[in-house]
Amino acid sequence: MSKLPILPQELLDAIIDTFTHDRSTLKLCSLASRSLLPRSQSHLFHTIRLEEPRSCARLHIVLMRNPGLAVHIHELTLGIFSNMKQVFTWLGGGDIDTPLLLPRVLDMLTSLRTFTFDVDHQLVWRDIHTDISAALFRLFTRPGLLSIRLMDLHGVPVAFFDVPAKLECLELRDVTFEEVVSDDDFDFDSDGAAASGSFLSFESLEFDGGTRAPLAKEREVLVEAISSRRRRHGDSYSSFSRLTDLCIHPSRVNFAITLPILHTAAHSLTSLKLVHEYRKYFDRNGRDLPAFQFPLSSIPNLRSLALTFIVHYTASEDIHNTCRTVVSHLLVFLTSNANASTIETLTITIKPTPSHIMFTPKITQLAWALSQIEGWGDIDDALSSSPHPHTHPRPLQVTLTLSLLILTRKELSDTRGEWRRWMGTRMVRMREAGMLVLEVESFLEGFPVEEWGEDERRGEVEAGGGRR
Repeated sequence: MSKLPILPQELLDAIIDTFTHDRSTLKLCSLASRSLLPRSQSHLFHTIRLEEPRSCARLHIVLMRNPGLAVHIHELTLGIFSNMKQVFTWLGGGDIDTPLLLPRVLDMLTSLRTFTFDVDHQLVWRDIHTDISAALFRLFTRPGLLSIRLMDLHGVPVAFFDVPAKLECLELRDVTFEEVVSDDDFDFDSDGAAASGSFLSFESLEFDGGTRAPLAKEREVLVEAISSRRRRHGDSYSSFSRLTDLCIHPSRVNFAITLPILHTAAHSLTSLKLVHEYRKYFDRNGRDLPAFQFPLSSIPNLRSLALTFIVHYTASEDIHNTCRTVVSHLLVFLTSNANASTIETLTITIKPTPSHIMFTPKITQLAWALSQIEGWGDIDDALSSSPHPHTHPRPLQVTLTLSLLILTRKELSDTRGEWRRWMGTRMVRMREAGMLVLEVESFLEGFPVEEWGEDERRGEVEAGGGRR
């Protein structure tokens, strides 16, 4: 009896790669054969989420028994959404019966590329145990770390900007900073790092100051950190001066702390994305387009501009009225920034977002309804006649995207056809000039998919099968 042929390891690895998001299959493969084990482990341990002391303790046991697994962990999220008492018990070290394992685990993760700290209770940094704080700052200095995301954290030591790290991406959402009396708890030489020019730098930043008006001291500390951090021997530097890609979520109450970012990074920025939110009723603390008060002509090297409009609705009739406001604001914005002639690509995304899936209207009808809003023709005129210097012989390229709760490929195809059909008649000048691309996408992760039962697919989305 002849032996079965042995498949090349590269082919086996490629087969395992097709099950990246199928954890059940990956677990079975890791048990089935030694040749399948390493690749299966690389996917199983690639992304880790710690939400409570027990999950941290389990990971600690696994890494102590098999330290080699740590090389597979590239993404870590501390996502804490339990009650406030448990948050303080774990991160504050208040449970004397539970060893402080988190610093040990963090120190083991030497191959980490992305770190996310997401607390749902607006945790104050000084309430974090000093050993955990020190371990976090050691983690921030890892040479392989490419991305840091901090969310709902208050009083983060402003020494964070002194960390000698070069990131690809930094995300700050509803985060405040404060000066600390001593930096002894931070396991790096902040002054030495700054003196050598090795302070925190990043190419891409996503910044959301929230909708809460910052306290005067919070604003002062952050503005100073953005504008310049002063070294002990007198000169200054800014982590924001090398920024090339910026995404901001402006609101009327936080733009005072967003403005220094734009001023500091104005000459290095080449890409800017603005995310705005609209609702049926006016919100004086809102995130509409007029909240952004900065002339685009003051960003001399800006090449790419993206505008995303999230339109919240509870009934289908809300969409038309709210989007009419969006179109009106967009026209004013484009007209007032007509002299921003360095922009080569403009992406406009309209994202109607239901408060509940049961409020979702028929998708193809929605594409037609949005195309009937007055003002698209004026936007067509404004963009098709926008100045473009001789240094950029190609005309401005505009992509108008409709982002919807689309579950199936058929819905996507049908809606894209309707969107292009109807909007093509409203954007005639840009379409004829070859400037316009009309696109439709689903804002749910993992969708669209093939057709299946209506009840089944809606049930999966409601249960959390797709993320926005």
